[in-house]
Amino acid sequence: MGAPLSHGSFGAAYCIECRRTSMPLAVKVVRVGGASEGAGGPSERHQRRRDAASNEMDIWRTVGRNEHCVSLLAVFADSARFMYVMERFEGSLLDRIRAHQTPRADDSEGMRRLCRDMLLGVRHLHGLRIVHRDVKPSNLFVVANAGGALKLGDFGLAALCEAQLDGCWGTAPFMSPEMAGGQGHGLNTDVWSVGVCMYLLIYRSYPYGPCGLPAASPKAIRLAVHSGALEPTFLSQEGLVCPEAMEACVRSLMARDATSRCSAMAALQLPFLCDERQPACSPQRPLPTLCMGGAGAGADAGAPGHGLSAAGPPPKASALG
Repeated sequence: MGAPLSHGSFGAAYCIECRRTSMPLAVKVVRVGGASEGAGGPSERHQRRRDAASNEMDIWRTVGRNEHCVSLLAVFADSARFMYVMERFEGSLLDRIRAHQTPRADDSEGMRRLCRDMLLGVRHLHGLRIVHRDVKPSNLFVVANAGGALKLGDFGLAALCEAQLDGCWGTAPFMSPEMAGGQGHGLNTDVWSVGVCMYLLIYRSYPYGPCGLPAASPKAIRLAVHSGALEPTFLSQEGLVCPEAMEACVRSLMARDATSRCSAMAALQLPFLCDERQPACSPQRPLPTLCMGGAGAGADAGAPGHGLSAAGPPPKASALG
């Protein structure tokens, strides 16, 4: 494999390239089981991972090619892992935050561009009745091919949402109050998460929770978000003045009552986000068309027959099963 691009709980993404066109790509490798399993088949834990990986594949295929979501190009799978071949990204919004490469609170144009990028990805999913359930900086990717725009990715917790869904999913600081309380959730739980991302970018802190976030336990964070006992200060940690329209936008995205929270489509019409100076989306270079390998295909994403190669030393055969 080439250089790692990101890491998750069950896998990581690596640089590869298309041998036919030299197009830079990435492959996300998700571990779903051991290299060898007993005669009884996969364990219950491994079967759950396999089902989750298969669900992500189905959701991602439904998302399709869209300029605001990371594009899936092919899927290969064997008994131990799923490999999702996708367009190359240059890191995540979280990487930019850690490197202090995001706009300041008084940079309206920069903040507007980031917020629109997030909401446009969420709007596309919601138009397909898909709820992401884990919108956060580490799942928003910077894509050079799209002029440095943010694209929504990592659909491991996403689900079709024809009616209210149950359960508590996602990452505690970015959960909506209804999600944190396990009260049932719908599409606009993602809108709240975008609001938290914007709050973090603007004010350099989390809106809810005890001191020490995100070092506090996930349970303590969920309780703080659900109760709303400590109201957001809306004060910049850098002492900068946030424009009123920007603050009003974040407050709308983070309406605690899910029934009164705006949809992603409505949010894009808020005064701060529909500014006429907003530039049009940058054109993208076309991505290569690859065959979609079904689960269990056991195909090697670096095999010559698929026109892909690692951006670096070729992987050992054992690395891809």
